[in-house]
Amino acid sequence: MGSDDCVVNVNSNKKLTKFWRGNYYATRVVADNGRQKWVNHNFCNVATSSEPPDQEMVTVEGYPDYKVTPWGAIWKCTNLPKKKRNTPFIVSKRYLHGSDYVRLVTEDGRVHLVRVDKIMEEAYPND
Repeated sequence: MGSDDCVVNVNSNKKLTKFWRGNYYATRVVADNGRQKWVNHNFCNVATSSEPPDQEMVTVEGYPDYKVTPWGAIWKCTNLPKKKRNTPFIVSKRYLHGSDYVRLVTEDGRVHLVRVDKIMEEAYPND
């Protein structure tokens, strides 16, 4: 997403057309696997990969099923649900009170909304 709420093609550096889809703006993009996908501008998540990146990831403190990348993507890597076909996935973020939050589940099943900033500070304190 560009600074003016437009999706930008990273290869050609061109803005893509946004469409009004009833109650939100969306842009049609082509993912790395060749499939077309609508990206909602309110909840922008373009990642379609079902494999975590080959980059180093740190386990989220207190939530052993989750790992975080240096750029802030939080992956659920273990104890995966059947509806996700037992493949790792990026946890969706929610924007509340001026910050991004993610819903994480502890080992004993308790659910918490955790600030992404807090996770990043704990995982990468020197950055």
